[in-house]
Amino acid sequence: MLVRAVLLVALFASAPAAADGVRYVEAAQVRVRAEPSQQAEILGVLRIGAELRVGDAREGMVRLSSPAGVEGWGQASLLTRKRPSLSSLLSLADAAKTPSVRRRWLERATAYAPTDTKVIARLIDVLEELGDEEAAHMAKKGLIAAERRALSWDGPLYPIDGNLALLPRECHAGITRRVRDPSLPEPPPGTLRARAFPLVSSGKVVSVTETGYQTQLLDQPVCARSTCGGTQAAFALPRRARTGALVPSWLVAGHTVVPLAEERAPFELGCKGSRVFVATPYAVERCGARRFRLHRRTLEGWSPFRWQEAPRDGAVPVAHFSEDERRVVVLFRAKGARACCPREIEVFLWRATWPEELGAPTLETGRVYSGGFKAECRQERHQPLAGEPRCERLPEGCELGDPQLE
Repeated sequence: MLVRAVLLVALFASAPAAADGVRYVEAAQVRVRAEPSQQAEILGVLRIGAELRVGDAREGMVRLSSPAGVEGWGQASLLTRKRPSLSSLLSLADAAKTPSVRRRWLERATAYAPTDTKVIARLIDVLEELGDEEAAHMAKKGLIAAERRALSWDGPLYPIDGNLALLPRECHAGITRRVRDPSLPEPPPGTLRARAFPLVSSGKVVSVTETGYQTQLLDQPVCARSTCGGTQAAFALPRRARTGALVPSWLVAGHTVVPLAEERAPFELGCKGSRVFVATPYAVERCGARRFRLHRRTLEGWSPFRWQEAPRDGAVPVAHFSEDERRVVVLFRAKGARACCPREIEVFLWRATWPEELGAPTLETGRVYSGGFKAECRQERHQPLAGEPRCERLPEGCELGDPQLE
């Protein structure tokens, strides 16, 4: 959402020049079109910092291809031979003679580093100085999302199974339906927002599934049969979502979500009998029950991470999502491993980060969130973040939320 304010901005970078035929996106984004025309169909979008290869030029546009598999025509003036650098962008912002020029460079820096809360805070200051209230409001929303991800990048996650988002809570009186009832009237928006805060410290929730990214309304509470025995609270999702996880909107705000599918490996396997799940420019290779490694496609080909040990046997990657060119998060689904609830499903995240300069990437494994519920069965639960629940500051307050979810 924050990126909307910087879509048409160009970027200056002082980095080593690229090899002949190789360019980098220097604007917040480049729209890739089917023909060399600004009116042609948009085939895809490449973000700031993306590396690509260029060919023929025509009408101010160039033929391009990226490791992500996006091919078509892009505006030549939005590309550069120099790799973008956050330090150079901030240096230019520091040297700006006027607030409007400083805004330009800070908008570019924010597009390049959307998780950097200090950069976003600087952008908010200059937007307020210029009196652009709408842009400042959007920037503040982006800052809140970035701050929350810094505190809790790996959850909360609520496993989705058969279009039900499973909650680690008991059912409560009055909730007896096992399937969504389409005849029920739509609840007022305030109810949805107040109900979401005790679950995810957010006004909205999103499903990350095998079909991608969908905003979901928590308007169908149900009482589901728990795989641990007994029943548990859940939400029947009105929008298609067969498997994956229900997450707070801030966890994926501004990200591109791409489902992973099992395919024939586009690279040499590192293990006999590996299973490979691909969504270019990333792929996940699984060897045996727990060994995984992430592959990333570049202009030179596929580049693997070192092998990692997953926290659960037989995990399957569902989707990956990212908001910039140097970071990606992968959602995994696995069969449960808790002795108290062996038939449940569980979900967890991986996060890979590439340094801005040369250096080895890092990979982190998040907490495992369980789908079943049993009072004495230990599991990860949502922990409210600082300043929450924000519903206390809403006109309708928190009283419209489900009391059993607070």
